[in-house]
Amino acid sequence: MSKQRDKKSGRPPQYVQFRGQTIVGLSGPKSPIDVDGRYYSTHNDSITGKREYFGRDLEEAIRLFRVWRSEQVQVPPPQEWRIAQATGSGEHEAS
Repeated sequence: MSKQRDKKSGRPPQYVQFRGQTIVGLSGPKSPIDVDGRYYSTHNDSITGKREYFGRDLEEAIRLFRVWRSEQVQVPPPQEWRIAQATGSGEHEAS
């Protein structure tokens, strides 16, 4: 039998925090001096496989992200979304 190679897990996602709430799936500038400074979807589009960008203003980016996410084809969420829901963190809390 061959031995499986240990795979390093990637960098954990850095979700945006807004008014004490984590916006799961939306990431922002990596550092305060980031030249690009745009907010983007952490997980690529399920159809095109491309990253979606939502601008440089945080509140506008959150609004555009929520519209974009509602228009996406419904696919099972990534593992970390299910974990965030199960722990009660993130924006997907029961109303």
